[in-house]
Amino acid sequence: MTLQQKAVKEISLLSDEDLSQVMQFISFLRFSKTEHVSMAAQESDHKKYRTRGGLRGKVILADDFDETPDCFKEYL
Repeated sequence: MTLQQKAVKEISLLSDEDLSQVMQFISFLRFSKTEHVSMAAQESDHKKYRTRGGLRGKVILADDFDETPDCFKEYL
């Protein structure tokens, strides 16, 4: 008996509620594998197009960034 035949036999013994959960799990397994592959492809695409200094000029720090705020001076 093949694994597929064993699965069909076991599934035929399940209640409708359990069968519904099995179907949801099967959908989850199928989706997670395709999603994992597509996410890996997207990550590799992102790495191809990243360049150093890509955010230069878009992040602005306050002039007093290095100064200790008054509320923390008592801890120094």
